[in-house]
Amino acid sequence: KMPTLIKDITAQLEQGHAAVVQLVSTSEALMDRRLSELPQSEWGDLNFDITPREYVLSYLQHSFPVQLYEVYTNDDGREESRPVFDAQGNPVMSREAMERRDDVMQHLSALPPVQSALDQILQHFGTDIVAEVTGRWRTSTIAEFYRPSAAVTQEAAKELRLEPRSVRRLVAQFRDGNEDSLALVPKTAGRRPGRRLLSPVVEKLIHDVLTRSYVTKQRPSFAYVYRQLKFICHERNISAPSEKAVKARLLDFDPVRLARRRHGPKEAQKLKPVFGEGPRAEYPLNIIQIDHTPFDSIPVDERHRKDVRRPYVTFAIDLYSRCIVGFHVDYEAPSATTVALCLLNVVEDKDVFLQRNGIEGTWPICGIPEVVHVDNGKEFHSLALTQGAVIHGIELRYRPPAKPWYGGTIESRIKRFMQLAHDEIPGTTRSNVQDRGEYQSEKAAALTLNEIRKWLTLAVLEYHEEVQAGIGEPPIERLKFGLEQLRKPRQITGAAKDFAIAFLPMTRRKLRRDGFQVDHFHYYSHELDYYIARRDRFPDGFEIRQDPRNMAYVWAKRPDEEGYMELASRNVAEGNIMKWEHKAALKEMKEKNIKRRNQDLIVRTANARREVIRKASLTSKRARSNEERIRSRSAPLSFPSHPKPPSLQENIESEEIKPFDNLEVGF
Repeated sequence: KMPTLIKDITAQLEQGHAAVVQLVSTSEALMDRRLSELPQSEWGDLNFDITPREYVLSYLQHSFPVQLYEVYTNDDGREESRPVFDAQGNPVMSREAMERRDDVMQHLSALPPVQSALDQILQHFGTDIVAEVTGRWRTSTIAEFYRPSAAVTQEAAKELRLEPRSVRRLVAQFRDGNEDSLALVPKTAGRRPGRRLLSPVVEKLIHDVLTRSYVTKQRPSFAYVYRQLKFICHERNISAPSEKAVKARLLDFDPVRLARRRHGPKEAQKLKPVFGEGPRAEYPLNIIQIDHTPFDSIPVDERHRKDVRRPYVTFAIDLYSRCIVGFHVDYEAPSATTVALCLLNVVEDKDVFLQRNGIEGTWPICGIPEVVHVDNGKEFHSLALTQGAVIHGIELRYRPPAKPWYGGTIESRIKRFMQLAHDEIPGTTRSNVQDRGEYQSEKAAALTLNEIRKWLTLAVLEYHEEVQAGIGEPPIERLKFGLEQLRKPRQITGAAKDFAIAFLPMTRRKLRRDGFQVDHFHYYSHELDYYIARRDRFPDGFEIRQDPRNMAYVWAKRPDEEGYMELASRNVAEGNIMKWEHKAALKEMKEKNIKRRNQDLIVRTANARREVIRKASLTSKRARSNEERIRSRSAPLSFPSHPKPPSLQENIESEEIKPFDNLEVGF
């Protein structure tokens, strides 16, 4: 508005009139606030800005619409737009909108200070003919004191042999340099760092080649991509840029996007800032974390002392004290059963555990955890684990997707123990083939699974005595304080076996006169006699729990009271096979076109396979591994001392059974 206003005032003055201008705001109050924010020594700054520039910049920073929108079709068939959110509910930003916002802010920041309306009137007409009634003497004083007059500027230009505008530039440069004479020293000659001289055609060619060839999942080397670029330049008769120039253009790419395109989202996540933190525990066994890892050393079998497959280790750590509260070593891959066995080690008395393994030491923690914090592996989402947690009042809490730092406590400890295995145990596999070099892990292997279990126990006891950076004290000391001063964990009330049964795989079966049939095996106990006579009262069947490591026994839940009934197979000694052996036997019978499936035939097939494995174990690593899976399985839930179940004839009533009478089929 000021150019129009000044033009109108000029016309009024030429006609001999006096122009009266009423300003809505003279920026006096704003100037007072801005001056109060600066030391008095800076009041004379010619670039002193009293405009609300910084408030506008702040508004742009926080209120400029940068969220990404998508087009969708509503229920009426019309296209509308809506904001986009990621899987965690966070808003997705538009890169184009953010770039436009940044461009606007950069342009606004580079604009020179805008004079107020009163300042423009004073500058155009002079203070002699303007009767100011606003008390703006402070601005005029500052301007007179710090702005050299045209005469002074001309004299300085003549003395320095410069143009007047160069003198004004030196004055501003001197002022910006805090009135330091070094600010007037000429800059070093030469091209400014970062200035680029390649033609737009070459710049675009470099960008296209890098995008098409380098930023890919194939991850070619930079040397290969540079050779491609030189070949294209040669074909187009263009002078090829230097390798250094191309590498400089590679730095223009967003590192996160570059990592995602070349290495995947997992590597890209490492370059992003971490928001939030993992769970916090208030007392012992308030929250524990559980995770698995392949053991980084190759064991040997008990019989031949030759290398076999690597076992898996399941760790459980108390987040309050950082104590390892339990672990389980097994040849079986992670599953709900291995998690259950790890939890069994968590709740059992560690003195008994140490005594059973012949180890002297102190490990004073056992009990039922309140919260078990796990990742999103399928074994942690199994029905068996979730049902067992509900039965024992344990909350399963899952790590947020794509946020691995929420499990950092357990993962860092696993890394520590595996590094210790690298350093101490013969047969280490190292991190990768390059790290292993010429070291032959299989030939160096020396420890059996039981010896690895004992070594790991000693390593845990040693770890408990070391000061941890996260808590500033040894885990064992923090644990003792928590147990004495805060809260003692809840203990199991029955046998440890009953605790673990709740985590075993579950199925339902109807009760027959001869007991239950599960996977072609028949199970019976005298405890079933009461329910057999009343089986019509249980049309939905019974809940059956099965240990995949030993099919000789199953457990049926009592429908009218707490606890389980332990049921043995018809031949306990022969039925002592593992689930994977059972599946392998069925597969072999199918390949041989054997249609009849019963317990005796399955057991004979499994035992025949065991004999083949035993004979091949001297020369075959896979056979030795399978033999070790059978031999080394721990069996805390199965007890072979049970009496042999009575024969079927002893439980059949004496009356004659007519053909097809009372025919029962299991499911």
